[in-house]
Amino acid sequence: RSRGDAGAVVDADKRKRRNNRRLSKRMERLENEVHQAMAVMDAETGKLLNYKQLMRDPKYRKKWSISSANEFGRLANGVGGRIKNPTNTIKFIRRKDIPKDRKKDVTYGSFVCSVRPEKKEKNRTRFTVGGNRINYPGEVATP
Repeated sequence: RSRGDAGAVVDADKRKRRNNRRLSKRMERLENEVHQAMAVMDAETGKLLNYKQLMRDPKYRKKWSISSANEFGRLANGVGGRIKNPTNTIKFIRRKDIPKDRKKDVTYGSFVCSVRPEKKEKNRTRFTVGGNRINYPGEVATP
């Protein structure tokens, strides 16, 4: 049975979509593995630690406090002269100062901590914002 050229095009499109889904799933798994590989692991317990756990543990608190302060310094306007080129991409305001028409645009942020031995600053903290909820008229990409 011959379906003609139209049937072949439909089959090719289905294969492309299926392949794209498979590739997306593989990429997501790979990204998760990379994130876990660079995550902070407690040498004694072997457990992966997130920002909140690092800040609660006296063994890690000081160095990860400095790391997170450096991240805020990069995003804001520096911190104690340690950050040479702050980006001024974040500004802190009080809740009462949020314009009424923008209250629904308030999103969440979370810290992601990793150990990067190849970097000058080995303990890396990054502040990520809820990208699925960003509604901002300006540029939202990283500098």
